[in-house]
Amino acid sequence: MVIAFSIQFGQVTAERRYAANLGDKVTILAISDVAEELHVHGYDLFLELIPGEEVDLEFIADLPGVWEVELEGAHRLLFELAVS
Repeated sequence: MVIAFSIQFGQVTAERRYAANLGDKVTILAISDVAEELHVHGYDLFLELIPGEEVDLEFIADLPGVWEVELEGAHRLLFELAVS
C-alpha cells in the first residue's frame, strides 16, 4: 500500500486513518515545505522531511495495532496506521 501526502503552509493532505493488512509492504511518500522528522510509532521508524523534496519510507506491516504517524518535532499527529 502507498500512503502519499503533502504538508504545505501547515495543512496536511492525508486521510485520518489508513488500513493495512498484516504482512503488507507500506510505502509512505511525503513532500513538505518544512524540515521535520516523521515518526511511525510502534515500528519506531523515522523519515527526514526535506523542504521541497519527495521522500519515502518503506517497511513491512508486521506489527498489528493502530499506530500514530506524527511530526516528531512538532508533536503533531499526521494520521494513524491500522494494521490487522
